[in-house]
Amino acid sequence: MKNNPIIAGNNPDPSICRKGDTYYIAVSTFELFPGIALYQSNDLDEWSFVGYALTRQSQLDLSSSRNSGGVYAPTLRYHNKKFYLIFTNTSIPGNYIVTASDITGPWSDPLFVAPNGIDPSLFWEDDDALFYCSNGKIDGKRGIIGFYIDEKTGKPLTEATLISPGCGGPAVEGPHIFKKDGYYYLLTAEGGTEYGHHECIARAKCITGPYTHAENPVILSHQNRKNFPIQGTGHADFFIDKEGNWKAVFLGFRNFGHPLLHNLGRETFIAPVEWTDEGWPLVGNNGTIEMGENMLHPRESHTTIPFDDHFLSSGIEAVRQFRTENYDLHASLHQLRITDTKKDPLFPSLLLLRQTSFQQIFSTSAQVGSAAEGYGITAFYNSDYHYDLVIEGTSLCLYSTVHAITALVEKKVLSANTGDEVQLTIHADTKGYRFSYGEGQEEAWFTTQLPIAGLCTEGTMYMTFTGVMFGLFAIGGTATFSNGLSVSCPVLA
Repeated sequence: MKNNPIIAGNNPDPSICRKGDTYYIAVSTFELFPGIALYQSNDLDEWSFVGYALTRQSQLDLSSSRNSGGVYAPTLRYHNKKFYLIFTNTSIPGNYIVTASDITGPWSDPLFVAPNGIDPSLFWEDDDALFYCSNGKIDGKRGIIGFYIDEKTGKPLTEATLISPGCGGPAVEGPHIFKKDGYYYLLTAEGGTEYGHHECIARAKCITGPYTHAENPVILSHQNRKNFPIQGTGHADFFIDKEGNWKAVFLGFRNFGHPLLHNLGRETFIAPVEWTDEGWPLVGNNGTIEMGENMLHPRESHTTIPFDDHFLSSGIEAVRQFRTENYDLHASLHQLRITDTKKDPLFPSLLLLRQTSFQQIFSTSAQVGSAAEGYGITAFYNSDYHYDLVIEGTSLCLYSTVHAITALVEKKVLSANTGDEVQLTIHADTKGYRFSYGEGQEEAWFTTQLPIAGLCTEGTMYMTFTGVMFGLFAIGGTATFSNGLSVSCPVLA
């Protein structure tokens, strides 16, 4: 594929379906709100953001979500002229179904299905009987559990059974079932969603098993490509394209450096699926994939997201709660006002946009003299890891928060007057994050480059599932931002 990853940045656990000639993908969003990002494409190469499925508090309560908690592994399906999404919310433990007649919604309130287990999936039999599966545990044995459910109530119609223990790898999860040539095939992600992540497959004549697998059940893995730039491949979903070819979407992450690091999160990749004469699939090139053309030769790009009436629906997310009353758009003035009253680090007045390239520049303008105690821009990994450029009165402060400990790195004095605009900019590359600011025509730089490892999964104190996002925020009052968000990807020599 020309573009691989096909959806860059923090877009993991992809699930895909097709309606006519259009393909749709849903991805996990964890503690971010709105929940479950949706994308569409007509050619499987160029993907556009559609919106979010879970946009109302009645659909998604993340108030108790830890970092990397919340929404896990949605499965997206199109059946009988209706879209279905089933997902896990670890904040209010359980698995839930929402439906819509159009991908843009409105999506229904959630229908509760099961109290435990993660990564749920749905499969319809030819007679429209609906089979549910997820990972889980029965009688102390872990694996993939399954049972038929009532589509209208979500209640089980049959007893839950352990349909498969997996194919031998640890952390069996991400099940999907499909049918081909008289067999039920069961996809499972195993090995944990880190460097040992891989995808396996088994099959059975009955949907409840017993499932058997080939001598080597692994159909996708980069475990033996230690220095390759794409790692952690797995959590796949199969589909048939409009030309009748089998393909897979799956997650992986791009790494760099020695030791290896990754900061963009787990991204969405795609590869063809080939079938052996014995009826077993292999993804990509005998279970591995190569870099897309645009990874080898990245394109220069520049995007401006204006502060207009569509700004809050342009892929922007918040952390745990999206309090619309805290965000006041003045489109005629090209301004966004952010208000914060709680000063709660778990529920910040913060708007975020995914970092999608190792080399990326994020910029906006802030009005000096705003009433907020502090306001500015951030490279945000989660509540315990972020780098912030903050206006405090007439000072501009650079802070580093790592392992939930915040330190002042540098401080500058602004010469701008109240009401003047200061441009705030983050410059990201594979070494770290640099910050600059502009007063009038002059651009000044902070001396310190904050290290990339502080915002990488490998550098955190616990396993994290997200990637870096750029954002703007206010603390303790109202701040005014101007001229929209500028995001550019330079091509570096």
